[in-house]
Amino acid sequence: MTGADIQKQIMEYLSRSGYLAWKNHNIGIKGRTIGYLKGLPDIFALKNGRFFVIEVKGKGDKLSIEQENWIAKMTYYGAVAIVAKSLEDVINQGL
Repeated sequence: MTGADIQKQIMEYLSRSGYLAWKNHNIGIKGRTIGYLKGLPDIFALKNGRFFVIEVKGKGDKLSIEQENWIAKMTYYGAVAIVAKSLEDVINQGL
């Protein structure tokens, strides 16, 4: 299953579960990121005053240094940061 397939499953689950959720739409072109900020997580979600960020990875994908840094920064500021390789990873984190 690709990262895009997993993202779709997660977004559908979050919507059904009452989260306000949206995707970050950075675009990578020849090693450059066009859009907001390099390494920003794929999915953002809010529910009951809690802020969640989800970095989605397909089979064999690894976090970049920028992604690791964003996850650490968002966790520091109080977000629940998750790396998900499946919808089950999100569910298992209590979302």
